[in-house]
Amino acid sequence: MEAARVLHVRHELPDERLGFLARARAVYGLLDGDDAGRAAAERFGRQLGGRWRPIELPEGQT
Repeated sequence: MEAARVLHVRHELPDERLGFLARARAVYGLLDGDDAGRAAAERFGRQLGGRWRPIELPEGQT
């Protein structure tokens, strides 16, 4: 198993910061359970494709 990193972002993950994820088979993300968190999860999904595994919090949970 490869090592994992924890990255704290504020709903943005610039493409130039994705280099360290290039070889990851799966990328898990925990975002707030609100509209902004869901929108960010969708954006990360577009960036990371099928490797993206969002972890959903209940509505309103941060």
